[in-house]
Amino acid sequence: MPSLPGGIAAVLLALGCSAACGQQPVTDPAPFRRPLVFVPPDAPAAALAAQSPLKYTIDVAIDTDGLVAGITRLEPDHAEFREHLAKVTKHWLFYPSLDPDSCETLAGTARVNVEFARGETGVRSWLQYDPMQEVMAGEAPKILQQPDLPLYPLREQREGKQATLYTVSAIDAQGKVTMAWTLLGKAYSRGFVNTASAHALAMRYEPSTRARRCVMTQYRFTLD
Repeated sequence: MPSLPGGIAAVLLALGCSAACGQQPVTDPAPFRRPLVFVPPDAPAAALAAQSPLKYTIDVAIDTDGLVAGITRLEPDHAEFREHLAKVTKHWLFYPSLDPDSCETLAGTARVNVEFARGETGVRSWLQYDPMQEVMAGEAPKILQQPDLPLYPLREQREGKQATLYTVSAIDAQGKVTMAWTLLGKAYSRGFVNTASAHALAMRYEPSTRARRCVMTQYRFTLD
């Protein structure tokens, strides 16, 4: 991880969006999608009493910020486990779909499998997804110009705050970033949001024949 003065670190991760980005596979209304943040659920009583591993399939609705808006399907259904999941999934965060033309984030769905081993309270395997259905399919646009890593906001540094946030940028045909905004911007202090947005706007990408492309970038501010 690149280091900044004073034991401060920040890391950037760019995720590209192909022309098909934002389109849901017609064969599966709830594609397997890798979550950004996943809090594993505890095993329900049925899993602890089972004589063999017990697997649950969980379909969730995702809002435009990538947060879980609700559980749409649980198979096999289990009232106690569904109630528990309603609390746990509030802390899950997914890559939202992006409209390839406007770069706006879209609501969607996702499917997660969790499997519990016999007699174990923790999740043995918590995610299976089909790479062919990955929503963020496609290579990230090639970066031609990247400013220095953003400095840690002084106020947030003094207060000991840390953050991992994601910006969405719209790139024109010349490779210039025309717009950049932060997912869940209201959840972070203004210092983090302004720093990440300013850095994203200063990026320059390889020109393309497409009028507009989208890219999502991760900014992580941590105190060592």
